Amino acid sequence: MSPNTDQTKQCDDKNNKSGIVKSTSQNIDVIKEILDNCRVWQLRSILIIYLTKIPTAFFMACIVYSAPVPERVQVYCKDTTETNSSIGFSTIYHPAIVDVHDQEFSLSLCDTRADIKEHAWLYFGHHLFQMPWIKPNYSVMEQSIDSSLYSLMPCDIFDFKSGNPVTSYDILCSRGALVVLTQGMHLVGIFLSGIVARYAMKATSPKTVLRSAMLLQIVCGTFAGLVGSLVIHLVFRALAAIGCAAAFTTGSVIFSDITNGKLRIASQVFFDIFWSIGIIILSFITQYEARWTQLYFIISYPTLIIIFLTLFLPDSPSWLLRRGKLKEVQDILITASNSYKSTAILPANLTYHLQRQSTALINEPPPSRWFSLWRGSLITSIRNFSVHVAFSCFTIMYFGMVLNMASYGGRNNLPRSARFLAGSEIIGCCLGYFIAVNSKIKFMSCGVFNLIGSGIALSVWYWKDYETEFVQNSTLLYFCLVLKASVSCSYAVLSSCTTDLVSSDKKAILLFSSVLCGRLWLLNAPVMVSLGTFYGEFLSLTLFAMTGCFGGLAMILIDLSLKVKGN
Repeated sequence: MSPNTDQTKQCDDKNNKSGIVKSTSQNIDVIKEILDNCRVWQLRSILIIYLTKIPTAFFMACIVYSAPVPERVQVYCKDTTETNSSIGFSTIYHPAIVDVHDQEFSLSLCDTRADIKEHAWLYFGHHLFQMPWIKPNYSVMEQSIDSSLYSLMPCDIFDFKSGNPVTSYDILCSRGALVVLTQGMHLVGIFLSGIVARYAMKATSPKTVLRSAMLLQIVCGTFAGLVGSLVIHLVFRALAAIGCAAAFTTGSVIFSDITNGKLRIASQVFFDIFWSIGIIILSFITQYEARWTQLYFIISYPTLIIIFLTLFLPDSPSWLLRRGKLKEVQDILITASNSYKSTAILPANLTYHLQRQSTALINEPPPSRWFSLWRGSLITSIRNFSVHVAFSCFTIMYFGMVLNMASYGGRNNLPRSARFLAGSEIIGCCLGYFIAVNSKIKFMSCGVFNLIGSGIALSVWYWKDYETEFVQNSTLLYFCLVLKASVSCSYAVLSSCTTDLVSSDKKAILLFSSVLCGRLWLLNAPVMVSLGTFYGEFLSLTLFAMTGCFGGLAMILIDLSLKVKGN
């Protein structure tokens, strides 16, 4: 007989003698009744799970830092002839930009002169050039010689002084495509992670899935920084994203199972704060190391620490009970009670209570299917549809606005912009907890908050006539801070309170469906961000603000539907 079994019997005898016997009601949830007295153990377990959010933030935002445009002195077009390449060569080989908006450039590095050989013959008498270069006056020459000789052509081959992902994959003039593709593949991985985690937990325990997901993230994150092929890199990015998201998804299953009441709401709401902490930490890391491969190592290997800490993490008690693993659940409860420094909180006949609860879980009817969400009244269907719309809008904004942070304050102010946005997220999460716990119209309150934040963001179109350097001065950043806080607030309330809108048999399918819907629409976020590159910084912020308006209206509609009689 194991020591834990002996300890359980001793506790049962002690409780019977002292009269400390919990309710013997058939409906007792003995696990929650015991764990509610073990706050230190609960908080320790929650904190370990919270840490899984930090690698997700690292991998989501790292491409913003690690794909900068090379400066002019780092890159020049490679001539097909045997030329002595130099900075002077690049100044004559590339046309000057007349209207310079990007202060990093004064040359069009993606184009070259079609007449470079003719120019060399004209000025040097031979195509094998010798230094020093003499820059021609093209405006004078075009008046006397056929201007077609001086037309521009794309530069396809480059020489680089230093390497980064843009140069390694030889896509200098398609840097935007690299960022969009990499972010897009990461989001594809996040979308697939929900499906992978759901079906993986049918075969193995949430704790095992969590550990496996973190190992997948470490391996794929490392290879993503090492491979020399863009296609293979994108595949590893998607796999690493599956690992990141599956880890925090299964982690949320565990802490939802070991918490109850306000602590459960708090654990759900404050989970996202560690995403913000990850964004802040990454902003400091990239100030000292922004090289491609090294950065991937730095953000991948700290996950090993979290894997070690899972030794102190419990598995999901309800998952174990559904499979009749009473011994494992007993061990969890005894470990928790030891943190309370007393086994007196264990009820008499603990094994009997666990057996009854296990039987009830095994015999409970299967959860409702997705179509059951739409078979009720019209008002109920509208409410469930509004939940899906709200999740979609706020998921796009929650992650997309971080991906767009380079547009708010410029590339040179990326760390500062990241910290401001993360600070707004933390404030929004705290407001979300206050609303979730104290407000009777929590969804409507968040909806109004979002409409206010969206209005402030849209007002940039009025003020932009009075400020010509919105991005350079980071003025644009301040217009989106209230909106970012409102998004975090709404996302927190949705994450913690959505399941209260339906009966117990529909809780799981509503949450799974709405979260999956949000992650599906999240795939559009890189497109919304990239539009700002082509049509101006104000467009992306405008799109996010309009999305916030739709999300706010959906939140208001949820509360209005609850006030209809019978719903």
